[in-house]
Amino acid sequence: MMNDYDTYMNAYYIYVTLHLMECSSESFAQEACDTKWDIAFEVYQKFLDSKYNVETKSEYDCIEEFLTHEPISHD
Repeated sequence: MMNDYDTYMNAYYIYVTLHLMECSSESFAQEACDTKWDIAFEVYQKFLDSKYNVETKSEYDCIEEFLTHEPISHD
């Protein structure tokens, strides 16, 4: 069961994912906020199960590497 801190950090890294996706895709940046959030949530869930989710780097760096090497289609 997630506690308040886990829920907060999960939301933070979903936002990080959203932000990194906005920076790398103008079309994604133009999507509605709720659409972007839903897509970023799905992408973050895929990241959590990926080989890029490691404890030897910051989660930000891991997400950035995941998005670089595993491009996600959001169209």
